[in-house]
Amino acid sequence: MKHAATALLLGLLASTAPASADTYPNKPITVILPYAAGGSTDASIRLIVDKMKDFVKGPIIVENKPGAGTTVGAAMAARAPKDGYTLFVITQSTAAIAPHLYSKVDYTLDSFAPISQTTRVPVIAAVKKGLAVNNPKELIDYIKAKQPSYGTPGAGTIAHLLGLMISQDLKVDFTHVPYRGGGPAVNDLIGGNIDMLFDAIGPTVVSQHEAGLLRVIGVFGDTRFEGFPNAPTFKESGYPEIVGESYTGLVAPAGTPPAIISKLNDAARKALADPELAKKLLEAGTPGQSSTPDEFGARMRKDNDIWGKIVKAAALPKVE
Repeated sequence: MKHAATALLLGLLASTAPASADTYPNKPITVILPYAAGGSTDASIRLIVDKMKDFVKGPIIVENKPGAGTTVGAAMAARAPKDGYTLFVITQSTAAIAPHLYSKVDYTLDSFAPISQTTRVPVIAAVKKGLAVNNPKELIDYIKAKQPSYGTPGAGTIAHLLGLMISQDLKVDFTHVPYRGGGPAVNDLIGGNIDMLFDAIGPTVVSQHEAGLLRVIGVFGDTRFEGFPNAPTFKESGYPEIVGESYTGLVAPAGTPPAIISKLNDAARKALADPELAKKLLEAGTPGQSSTPDEFGARMRKDNDIWGKIVKAAALPKVE
């Protein structure tokens, strides 16, 4: 009887234990994406997830959950079971900006276990046609002399915060004009209603630059963007503190077994090493970039600190 009871107890414990990496996945994995379908982030993540299926050896479903500056989807993911079957696409907005802008956010970085970065999202400076500004140094000189207007896809975006970074670093004021997305901002730049645009690189900016209707003259990242190799960075132009670049990455709820995190990281790394996928992501303006979980976690925490200080110094009102 004693041996039978022990065997029964061990069986019950085994049935309630989390699935091991050896048997994972045995059902579809859901990836929560905090943006609407059809955008550039949606497109790039679907490309990556589709390739990851080859290495995870199981179905992966992308579920769009937009709302409240990505915080709705983030809160859902933070509350999900810690079994590796719910992942979340985290971005600069979710990890480093929203926590400082929103009065109530139902997650922290400690709510998530990093898996891997998946893309870089370069942010560019573009000017209207005919403006005698050709590089970041001339742009800074123009800002100092004219205090012009600059457009962004919206208040609280990384493009907006890069404008604040310039203001705070150089102690100059220039007018922020927020738009409801990058498309309207590009249209107003082409129409001459604003002098310059800060925005994450995307197909619209690329096509209008190629058509000569606007000019991309600088990049805010640490390195030049492969799609615009002739556009210098602000850093190399003598402004080492004016640096910023967005990203996408995959995380799971904190407490997800390390073996499953490792298996997902391996799948992401192998997917992003695929030459065909790399080509498609670069053409979309979101170059693929993988990392270890620790590297991605360190990046999110560093950026959270940087943008938190920018928001605090600007005394931006909290979003209710």
